[in-house]
Amino acid sequence: MRDSDWDQLFLQYIRKRGLRDVEERFVQHVRQPPAPGDKEEAAAVAAGVEMASGLIDDLVCFAAGHEAAVYGDAYEALVGWVDSCLDMYRPELRRLLHPVFVRLYLTLVDMEAGREAAALLARYRARVLATLGGMRRAAASDLTQLAALTSRSLLRGSAFAAARLGLGPGGPAAAKTAVALSPYAHDLLMRWLHTGGGRMLPLLSVVNSCLDLQVLEGLPKGAPAAPVPDDDLADELAGGGPGGAGGPGADEAGADAGAEAAEANMVNRTEIKLGLLQGNVEDMYREQQEKHKAEAAAAAAAAAAAGEADPAAADGQEPQTKKAKKAAEKAAAAAAAAAATSKSVVRGERIEHPPFLPKLPDEVVSAALRDIGLRAPVTAAAPPSCAFFTFVNAKQTLNCSTFNSDGSKIVAGFNDSSVRVYDMPTISQHHALLRRSRRGQLPGGGGTNPDGTPAPAAPSADDLEECEPPGTLYLHGHTAAVHAVDFSVDQRLVLSGSSDGTVRVWGAEFGACLAVYPGHVFPVWDVAACPLGHWFASAGADRVARLWVSERTQPLRLLVGHNADVDVVRWHPNCCLVATAAGQADRTVRLWDVREGKCVRYLPCGRALPGSPTCLALSPDGSQIAAGSDEGGVTVWDLGTARRVAASQPSTAHTGAVWCLAYSQGDGCVLASGGADETVRLWRNDSGEALAAAGVAAAGDGTGADGEGGGAEGGEGAADGAAGSKEAGKEGAKAGKDGKEDKGNKPEGPYAQLGRYRTKSSPVVSLAFSSRNLLLAAGPFHRRGPIT
Repeated sequence: MRDSDWDQLFLQYIRKRGLRDVEERFVQHVRQPPAPGDKEEAAAVAAGVEMASGLIDDLVCFAAGHEAAVYGDAYEALVGWVDSCLDMYRPELRRLLHPVFVRLYLTLVDMEAGREAAALLARYRARVLATLGGMRRAAASDLTQLAALTSRSLLRGSAFAAARLGLGPGGPAAAKTAVALSPYAHDLLMRWLHTGGGRMLPLLSVVNSCLDLQVLEGLPKGAPAAPVPDDDLADELAGGGPGGAGGPGADEAGADAGAEAAEANMVNRTEIKLGLLQGNVEDMYREQQEKHKAEAAAAAAAAAAAGEADPAAADGQEPQTKKAKKAAEKAAAAAAAAAATSKSVVRGERIEHPPFLPKLPDEVVSAALRDIGLRAPVTAAAPPSCAFFTFVNAKQTLNCSTFNSDGSKIVAGFNDSSVRVYDMPTISQHHALLRRSRRGQLPGGGGTNPDGTPAPAAPSADDLEECEPPGTLYLHGHTAAVHAVDFSVDQRLVLSGSSDGTVRVWGAEFGACLAVYPGHVFPVWDVAACPLGHWFASAGADRVARLWVSERTQPLRLLVGHNADVDVVRWHPNCCLVATAAGQADRTVRLWDVREGKCVRYLPCGRALPGSPTCLALSPDGSQIAAGSDEGGVTVWDLGTARRVAASQPSTAHTGAVWCLAYSQGDGCVLASGGADETVRLWRNDSGEALAAAGVAAAGDGTGADGEGGGAEGGEGAADGAAGSKEAGKEGAKAGKDGKEDKGNKPEGPYAQLGRYRTKSSPVVSLAFSSRNLLLAAGPFHRRGPIT
């Protein structure tokens, strides 16, 4: 380029920058370019001027990259472009506005441009909230926290800002918001960003740093032809009343709800494998039983053919007639045919064992096979017995609890940052000894031992009450309240999650902390051990669920997408999928692929599950998922179709929050729920009943639960709850059936309520079915009325 070209280029630059004083001084020294001599030269000059104009625009935007006005103009351009897009693409593109706005605001505050940030918030606050439909509460919470951040010093001290800027433990990856787009909408966005020139550079940087754009095949989220996952899903998400009348703004809410329903539909199109793993324990037991039956049938047929199956002939009595032999042969053939037919019964899909998942240890498999053989059948006609364990002096301190597979141990987490493991047989023996001492039934001392030494005196009741009760193991290490606990599949390890943001693994036998897993920015609300071992999952207040392996202290997967605290995490029975639930402003249940870390099922609660989801349970065959809410509702979805199967009616729902759910072992014929209303409720699973009737389930000939099916005496209570309390609770609350209004009438509809067990005075914090189908439940004692 000639000197005059550089002069003209610089002159255009200072004009674009608005530097009038510099322009007036410089124009006196500008060297005018000579006139072009021919057409080709003129065309070259025109092309150079056009190229220079584009270069000037890029230079101006680059130089103004640290000016606050550029970011406001960029967001205004984004809003205008989204509004100008076609109606079928506009709903999904609107999802970009909120995360981009949050990042732009934080960038302005970091530039010490608090005034411009406040102006941006005041201008676009209502617009951001109007584009989010069912996520308005989450966006309102974010905007409220943004309004409090007005300076860089406040920004540096905010955990919310650190998580959004990628400065937290999760790094930049945890700061990205997942936004699902159809392929054409994604192409539109990329084309607009890359053809906008230099003015798009600030916006392009923000989009790259705060968005995780996920391109999902399918129709656009705003396309009218796209079906929704449920018949009334859009109406539920909009929150409209009967007949679709939602009052002022119902049309806009309905459009946003339709966009969310379309997003759910797009995610739910993903093909997933819900079947159990090949060679699972249930199939192993069933195959063993079939093998024994076939061998018995073959032996009977051989004995009948040889004439050896007639004991009367062996005793010298009249030999078996031909007709009797023919009947015996026919019975043996029928038994062999039944055994062969049972192998061909459709048991559901079975998937290959993935290489990243470990195999169960042999001792665990042997114990599981033995328990299946002793498992008590649980159906609507034979409901389970229930043993309730009561924590005394723990009303304000108990946060969580869980059982091992046979119910012999309970682990609990408390507000004082402790984890406690209770050995129930030891505690039961201690209470039995205490009762005998109070009645004076202990043998007195003063005798001699067999070796001639004096026998020690028997302990008195006062001595037994004052001593530390045996059978309780205290685990100390967390620095804040413990909110979640779980046992590993071999029952040797205990997992715990705390408000200190860490997950700890403990030795259940000797009580030492074996490993600490940091990573969560905020409290850990739930942990879940993988049913096959080595892997575990955690969920926390940083809106992220994490997948871990025991040998690494960094998570292998970050499950990002919820717009509120992830309150619950559960493993699918095939261990290839993980379910999560978030409440408050999110109110969704999601299913994630462990291999890829992406969401494969999106189940918005809407009106199907009033309130926020608080607990989850997956059916033993992996086909259904149940969720309970803080308003007492229980809802079940089919994971294959992403459709709602059943929802509890107000007349049968809990009158308080539902805190725990569990399916019975085997076919999952019964779903149990417990909550704050001090009841355990039983629900009939029709699909499980159908499996049991078809003979697909394991046939447990033994009985593993004590008591009759209609309710039984509770077991020994768990030991002391609050620190300093020494008396173990033997509050074996009688789980008397309270559903007398249904007596004599078979409950109707899917997941109809079978009955209720009411505790004496304890909310139900946790429940589970033992490996032999005894229903176990636990909660803290809560005295009603004044203390007299």
